[in-house]
Amino acid sequence: MTEGRRITGGLILILLAVGAPVLAGEEFGIPERVYIDDLPPGAFGQPLSTEEPFISREGRVLFFNSGDKENKKDLHFARLVHGRWVYQGEIGGVNSRSETQGAASLDRGGNLYYVDTRAPRMLRVGHWQESSGTVTAIEDFTAVPARRPELFRGRIHGNMDIEISADGNTAVISRATWGWEGGSVRYIQTANLLVSRRQGKKFVFNLEESERLMQNINTDDLEYAAALSANGLELFFTRLAADDLAHLRLRSRIMRATRASDKEPFGPPQTIGSIGTRDFVEGPALSPDGRRLYYHRKTGKKFHLYRVTRP
Repeated sequence: MTEGRRITGGLILILLAVGAPVLAGEEFGIPERVYIDDLPPGAFGQPLSTEEPFISREGRVLFFNSGDKENKKDLHFARLVHGRWVYQGEIGGVNSRSETQGAASLDRGGNLYYVDTRAPRMLRVGHWQESSGTVTAIEDFTAVPARRPELFRGRIHGNMDIEISADGNTAVISRATWGWEGGSVRYIQTANLLVSRRQGKKFVFNLEESERLMQNINTDDLEYAAALSANGLELFFTRLAADDLAHLRLRSRIMRATRASDKEPFGPPQTIGSIGTRDFVEGPALSPDGRRLYYHRKTGKKFHLYRVTRP
């Protein structure tokens, strides 16, 4: 059986989410920890952080990124060996030691999309070479709003994660605003989900169409870190309540929304009840068969991977 994916964790360490939640997704079972064998040492004298999971389309590879204290986040991968995830190393060709790389997402054509804060719009895409664990033919992903600093207002707008649909025709991006102080990003302020769609050989961002598709998703709270089902009819994402963010309450929730057609807007979302509302959880990723929902959860100073399973 094969197993079944934003820059968040470290960048929004000081946030969170929940209000009076509507609970759903009760078909998912209780959370279980996901272990990766042979993880190297990471920050705080513990194994490497495991954040922002994504399972490859055939279920053999687990992509994830390390934490903010571990080279400002780098992309890594593990392979499924006899039913266990085994660490393989950093993804070749993508990482730097001074900037953030994370939130990998792969389409069926082998195109790997990810966050790279070196890029003008903070997103890149290249071709995943599974045999060597590297990414080649890398280029900037530009069909999103530009990074936009407002230094006199002490903030900067940018793109902090990307989810690509299985068919490679739809990208869901988290558009965020961070505080800006002393020449560096300080804390997150807002986040919403945007949609960019392929037209012919290139992606095109249409704000009106994006707002139509996400009209029931985006609110005054923070919505980010999307995951799409293989057929594009389910959307999972992280929500942080603005009031919790303002009061530094470290908690969040994973949401689920559905639609009948990929041309329709997603319906009103509901909380995945079995994951709950008390922990700081982010970055949902659905397995290829749609049964397992992966995510990361903060435990102490580190993020670890978990999953819930439905029949």
